[in-house]
Amino acid sequence: MTDPESVVLRQLMDRELVKELRAQYCRFLDLQQWDELRGIFTEDAEFDLAGGTHLVGVQSYVELMIEHFSGAGQVIHHCVMPELKFVSEDRCLGIWALFSYVDRGCGSSRRVSRNYSYYMEEYVRRNGSWKIASLKLLRVRADPVGDAASAETSSELLHMMGNDLSGFLR
Repeated sequence: MTDPESVVLRQLMDRELVKELRAQYCRFLDLQQWDELRGIFTEDAEFDLAGGTHLVGVQSYVELMIEHFSGAGQVIHHCVMPELKFVSEDRCLGIWALFSYVDRGCGSSRRVSRNYSYYMEEYVRRNGSWKIASLKLLRVRADPVGDAASAETSSELLHMMGNDLSGFLR
């Protein structure tokens, strides 16, 4: 694939494969399919999560997700508006807007929230398949549902890169 049309076609195909990878992430997380979730990351993937948590290695991330979502009544992640930039044939950077709904516990300990965030990710092609090599979650807002207190808004996002997420894609 060296002619310009072939290059464009390959990038379009890769773009769709990366979008499919993100969709699988949401589904595997929501359905608590931990082995499948583990399989879409590189083994040495890096994770920067809300609250300052930094992890290296997919196993530590999956263990944290199991702990975090264990016993959750319902979890829904919707990622939309992908901004993808291919920096080489085998490397892509992406930003996704995220809406998540998390329903944990029951009775008086039940906590429900609607969350608004951004994922900033790096994807790499390994052995012909796209994998997530790094994931950063930037929480913008968390709205408790029901009797809970007022919404939390994160200043983390507001100060990042001079309020310009597109700097990540440069």
